[in-house]
Amino acid sequence: MKQLEIISITFVIVILTVFVSGCNPTEKSIVGDYERKGNRLTEKLVLRPGHSYEQELIYASGQRIMHTNTWSLSGIVVFFNEFYSSVDLVTADEIEAPKKISSSNFTVKGDLLVAHYEKGYFFKKK
Repeated sequence: MKQLEIISITFVIVILTVFVSGCNPTEKSIVGDYERKGNRLTEKLVLRPGHSYEQELIYASGQRIMHTNTWSLSGIVVFFNEFYSSVDLVTADEIEAPKKISSSNFTVKGDLLVAHYEKGYFFKKK
């Protein structure tokens, strides 16, 4: 009887551990290549192990902007140090020239990094 209780309790602990650990993304799970296609440009974002990232903005005219810096994960939010934003930070509308901002954050939702989903400002993992 005691062994059955111990096995049952162990099973419940294992199930809860798997469930809880599956709720938030891990650094390993979000590392990879992401892309966003806007009206005026395509943005590529590569999150690397070790917390570095590479951002590339490619305009229809052929102009390219490359940028690298660091990222961190807290819960379901990815924070980027120095980031080129191709949208107005208040309205989330695309702007003609990207602005370099000191930091930016995106929420992890499955295979998406989302800033403004309704306005289409999110990156999809490739």
